[in-house]
Amino acid sequence: MRPKGRILDIGCGSGRDLKALHDRGFEAVGIDASLSLAKLAAEFSGVTCLPMRFEDLQFEHPFDAAWACASLVHIPKGKLVSVLRRLHKTLIGGGILFVSVKVGKGEHLLRDGRFFAYYTRGEFEQFLTKAGFAIDQSWISKDYLRPTQKIRWLNIIAHRANSAKTLGRLQQLKKMKRYADQNGHSR
Repeated sequence: MRPKGRILDIGCGSGRDLKALHDRGFEAVGIDASLSLAKLAAEFSGVTCLPMRFEDLQFEHPFDAAWACASLVHIPKGKLVSVLRRLHKTLIGGGILFVSVKVGKGEHLLRDGRFFAYYTRGEFEQFLTKAGFAIDQSWISKDYLRPTQKIRWLNIIAHRANSAKTLGRLQQLKKMKRYADQNGHSR
């Protein structure tokens, strides 16, 4: 990523990461669905933070990178590909995406009203691929903010495919695999 590049912090919460990105010299912009958190993040970080839902994600000027640390866990799995496709459109060709989601299976609504979706590595990587991202690296880590809890995080670095040609190749590979599956050629 270029020095002083534009980074979108998706679901920036209190603005902790937004401030860190800004302090490192990046042109950071944050979004959060909560108006009160968007205001808090803007005050804390000193940078623009817009009240915006992930489903409404749209910007006139593309970003070099997007940071989605522990935020996409609040999107139901049935809406995730749509949100990721919107995110894909906000990035320049080759733009970088960092995502962290909780490891596990299923979806859960907590008593306090917060929604969480849990993922396996393969499952989330499939969602990213369907949205047009190429996976560069993925790893599992423990929760450093709550070390006594057994929460594990899936962390992924991906990038936006540079051209329709790359997406076209991906679609062709899928067609070829489907053909092989249908005709008994895959194992």
